[in-house]
Amino acid sequence: MSRQDLKWVFSDAQAITSVGDTDGTDTVDIGRTSPRIGGGTPLWFNAVVNTLFTSSGSATLLAKIEHGTTNALGTTLVSGVAIAKASLTAGKVLLSVPLPPECLRHIGAVFTVGVSAMTAGKVDAWIGTSPVYDP
Repeated sequence: MSRQDLKWVFSDAQAITSVGDTDGTDTVDIGRTSPRIGGGTPLWFNAVVNTLFTSSGSATLLAKIEHGTTNALGTTLVSGVAIAKASLTAGKVLLSVPLPPECLRHIGAVFTVGVSAMTAGKVDAWIGTSPVYDP
């Protein structure tokens, strides 16, 4: 896992079960309207499966970064791809990308469950100094 600051954690063993979008448990306020934090040495948005996901149906999970001028967010900055439940094992990387420099003041993680609800599963998401990779 890359180095992280507790103030830059979006989700820490957060359960994601309902179909549709679920916001991470926290957002980050960069403190400036147009922070351009992706320039220079990049900071990475990382989202990883913490605990195995299960579902009675053909569920999928997608991670994305949203940003906005307030902590209400609402605009997708970067989106991953929908991953089938069979691949959602502990350590599976949902999304690991450098933060784009055009991000707005507030950023956060959003997780989208598709097709059918999950019966179990948790995620971690944070901003770190390096990417993460599948085990």
